[in-house]
Amino acid sequence: MNDKQFEIICKKLDKIALMLSIQNITSQDKKVSMLKKAGFDSVEIGELLGIANVRQTKGWKSAR
Repeated sequence: MNDKQFEIICKKLDKIALMLSIQNITSQDKKVSMLKKAGFDSVEIGELLGIANVRQTKGWKSAR
């Protein structure tokens, strides 16, 4: 495994860890905000949380 492959794996593991850490948060807006700040795009967030219009949520707009 080279350095580039290692970096890709680390980024994916970071995303998985974040997804697990937000499970107990009840507010959808807080989840959206945290995921956006972590580098998830609107499509990924929508698929994870079951939201059709992620960019219209307060969490998306507040996470700048």
